[in-house]
Amino acid sequence: MPIEYRRITEDDLVSAARTQAWAFHDQFDESNLPRAREWFELGDYIGAFDGPDAVGVTERLPLEMTVPGGVVTTACIGGVTVLPSHRRRGLLTEMMKRQLTAAHEDGTILSALEASEAPIYGRYGYGIAAMHDNWEIDRRRTGYRQEYKWNGSIHMVTTDRAREVFPEVYWRSAGSRAGVVQPPKPWWPNMIDDKQPNYYVEYREGDVEGMAIYQIKEQVVMVSMLIARTEAAYAALWNFCFSIDLVKTVKAWARPTDDPLMWMLHDARALERKTYDRTWLRLVDVPKALSSRTYAQEDEIVFEVRDEFCPWNDGVYELNGGPSGAVCTPTTKSPDITLAADDLAVPYLGGFPFTPLAHAGRVVEHTPGALHRADAMFATPLKPWSPMLT
Repeated sequence: MPIEYRRITEDDLVSAARTQAWAFHDQFDESNLPRAREWFELGDYIGAFDGPDAVGVTERLPLEMTVPGGVVTTACIGGVTVLPSHRRRGLLTEMMKRQLTAAHEDGTILSALEASEAPIYGRYGYGIAAMHDNWEIDRRRTGYRQEYKWNGSIHMVTTDRAREVFPEVYWRSAGSRAGVVQPPKPWWPNMIDDKQPNYYVEYREGDVEGMAIYQIKEQVVMVSMLIARTEAAYAALWNFCFSIDLVKTVKAWARPTDDPLMWMLHDARALERKTYDRTWLRLVDVPKALSSRTYAQEDEIVFEVRDEFCPWNDGVYELNGGPSGAVCTPTTKSPDITLAADDLAVPYLGGFPFTPLAHAGRVVEHTPGALHRADAMFATPLKPWSPMLT
């Protein structure tokens, strides 16, 4: 029987949720169906069906994401699933093709995801646009190298209080970085849950200026989220985490690669860091995506973009941009730089320059100096990062 590809309906939800649970090494529990339905109602799900059974699933959620100088609605891809029984048959390629085509038809200009396996998504035009660090530090070596002062106060709060305040603190803290995704309502119960042994902390200085979520297991403090709007809130919240008694180790996940904590510690070497790819980005509409961010300095670059998976992007584009905005249009001019769509995604958020990609043989410079000019244009003061991805 041939595979049928179509949008998942309410009638298919149990089959799709069960397939996703199996693929991510979990057991389907019908008690979780209401939460699955909340996610389902937010986005566009495409399934691959073998008869009545969903054997492949993809989710596309329209979420807000910060880019340099603004916010763009982004097609966030998640829950990507193909059962082992149907691998190597092109199911994922067909589902991704349909999702990206639908996103383009909807006018969505960017797509983002977090890859469970690194080799998969480059062939669909996604490039690594942001990284993150996982941390571990011996609590005995967490002293600051200087005295940090703060006028606010720290309070441990209830689950209800965290549900009320933390989502707003999250988004108010997002403006300084590109790549931050605004979580939808169903995401927060996974982070703030009575069933989990979580502790919730807020820093108040007038308004709530920072928050942290952590657990303690076997003398280890595990910080799943710590976000602060001010330097004082940041220093105070980490000091709180480092001051918890009866623990030996503090761990944290998904921290920005340019997080200042290393530079605050008396013993910078004590902070053990492991870096992983975080945000995989795809320019669904190249000229509109390049027009939708600001740039560090005024300049004009002509890009030749190769895009086999989304052929509507294949072409030559002139970008005129600067700190106040940008315009990108098709052109007949000779290109300064030639590159593939996945390589253009890498520097888009400001996390990486073009030049290392050229040294890796992935970008071609036609006009001498064009790479350095592009590096200067696309640079941002802070590395892109997001606490939440799909």
